[in-house]
Amino acid sequence: MRAPGLLAWAALCLAGCAAGKVAPPGPGPEPARAARDEARALMEQLKAPDGYLASLRLGALEPEDPAVRCEEICTAAGQVCELAGRICGLATENPDEGSIRELCQDAGPRCDHARVTAWRACACEIPRPASVPPYSG
Repeated sequence: MRAPGLLAWAALCLAGCAAGKVAPPGPGPEPARAARDEARALMEQLKAPDGYLASLRLGALEPEDPAVRCEEICTAAGQVCELAGRICGLATENPDEGSIRELCQDAGPRCDHARVTAWRACACEIPRPASVPPYSG
């Protein structure tokens, strides 16, 4: 005997939608949670190449072969910026998610530092992803 209740509910929803009183359902919490989880996972991936570049900047790491060194530096810098771009893209797609925006604010300067390190060490030009805001610090 659920049919009458279900029909009444459906009629009420249709009447409300027709009157403009009921908003269509939004994306809900699941897509936002998935975006937050993805952004966090991307930030974890970003930490390895960023740490490598930070070690180089501090002089704590010095590969012996200059060709290998430049390949590693340029690859690491490209990875940092690619991951930062993906994180900031998620922030753009989910403007109400402050935690993703904070990850983008952390990832953006890391991309800038990676680009500078790659340029100074090996003259590699690493493009800044369009989704990464300019660093102002």
